[in-house]
Amino acid sequence: MGNCWHGREENPENRTNVATTAGSAISQEMKGLSPPVLETKCPSPPAQLSIKLRLNTTEEDVKWSGPSNTTIADLKAFLQADRGLASGSFRLFFGGRVLGDNQTLEECKVPNEVVILVVSRAVAETPTRPC
Repeated sequence: MGNCWHGREENPENRTNVATTAGSAISQEMKGLSPPVLETKCPSPPAQLSIKLRLNTTEEDVKWSGPSNTTIADLKAFLQADRGLASGSFRLFFGGRVLGDNQTLEECKVPNEVVILVVSRAVAETPTRPC
């Protein structure tokens, strides 16, 4: 595939810009050259976000910055490393919804400079019977 250039694909074999007409693409094919690929957009880099993760147990805010394509699982790993929270002992909420581990911040429509609530799950104690 060619290189991305101003939102258009360039064919490196014949250096023909994508803006060629269909007729000229056909004539190139007849000459043994492959026709150019039409209108391929360059992927834009993910937006950078700065968010606060508010722990419900202490009301403390933990600051995090990174790309919008970060998964919720990655945020949880950050909290585990930064705050020592046990894996599976908390959930993240934004906009009244639980955020799924496989979703990205972008998919969850999390904008820049917001607060995501970190809610600890109550660990149920196993009832013990007297001997």
